[in-house]
Amino acid sequence: MITFDRLCVLASPPAGAALASRASVAVGALALLLLGGCATDNASARTEPVVRDSAGVSIVEYPAELAPRTDWTIGLDDAVRMEGEFSQVRYGVRLDDGRVVVADGDSRTLRFFGADGALQHTTGRAGGGPGEFRSITYMSRWRGDSVLVWDVQQRRLSVFDDAGVFTRSFALLTDSTTPFGNVHGVFEDGSMYASGFSSFPSGDGPQPGRQMSDSPAYRFDADGRLATTYPFALSGEGFFSVFENGGFSVMSPLFARSTTLKAGRTILVHTNNEHFDLQVRTPSGELQRIIRRAGTPAPVTPALRDSVVAHLLAELPNESARERNRGPLETMDVPATVPAFGRVLLDRDDRIWVEEYAAIPGETSVWLVFARDGALVARATMPQRLTPMEIGTDYLLGVERDALDVESVVLITGRRS
Repeated sequence: MITFDRLCVLASPPAGAALASRASVAVGALALLLLGGCATDNASARTEPVVRDSAGVSIVEYPAELAPRTDWTIGLDDAVRMEGEFSQVRYGVRLDDGRVVVADGDSRTLRFFGADGALQHTTGRAGGGPGEFRSITYMSRWRGDSVLVWDVQQRRLSVFDDAGVFTRSFALLTDSTTPFGNVHGVFEDGSMYASGFSSFPSGDGPQPGRQMSDSPAYRFDADGRLATTYPFALSGEGFFSVFENGGFSVMSPLFARSTTLKAGRTILVHTNNEHFDLQVRTPSGELQRIIRRAGTPAPVTPALRDSVVAHLLAELPNESARERNRGPLETMDVPATVPAFGRVLLDRDDRIWVEEYAAIPGETSVWLVFARDGALVARATMPQRLTPMEIGTDYLLGVERDALDVESVVLITGRRS
């Protein structure tokens, strides 16, 4: 349940800081059941950031030990559950009137629900015709209360109005210099962040072992025209096995490194999980602010590695799968330290949610929530089985998975006090 039982206001920022007062208001705007309440007024518990300017870029530097004044606990007890069965749900949005739209990847449909979770109607289906999908690769609210769906297999964007009626489709206008775009995010003005084809440093395909692959990043305007080629790339790490016939297999390596981009309504956040360093940019890519946290991530000790390998093997469905994966997991090289953080997401108010890294997931996940100006808003705790899809001022829409991995779509809402 999300409530607004108490309001914790941030103290004044240090001299020279550019942390806007609206960050303080944001604390109350989402105040998620403050079980721990506000921190005390003990000055020794306050760990303020150091804020400085570097060539017009604001740098907000926090110490390694953080003491947010507000703890948010997100629970499922009073969640509204959407009606029906779901499979492969990755995207959902809440419209301005409180209705919920969920993209079901398995059935390739969009399902519209009332605020009470009751199914109102379904649109879309598997196919290649207008308003049909071969895949639902991305879905988001778009301009107004319309819904935008990206189908990578058809390389087609489809637009539906707030009643679920298909209105039109269009493509990204790529060319020989930008041959491909895969949509990952939508900005408030309707422009879209997309990635291009991946490439390997060797230039001739994957090599055995751990290897990074890079993907160029672009912004397309609301009509699908290329607007920006970003001067930075996405990257992801895989562990490759290469066969004599030229084929290969890939698995996620232990303590994988990645560089990600997350699009909010008015910002783009560029991260590299090797260090706690969040680059806040404009949609066109201009760097505005860097949010840093001091300290070095924990070392990858032999004991930690063994524990993680044992956990991953235990999660596999059968002994055959365990035997296939045991060798690579037990012999692959690992980095010296764990990643600096886990997942990153942006909410509807452009707050940046950064998950604390956990080598072995527990019952809960813990997130640090920053305002776009760098202010540390809160520390939020939610069930590990809950995956957020969209977070607003007073709600969280997500997917809950039970012990059998059965999916439920839940809406957790709050009230103002």
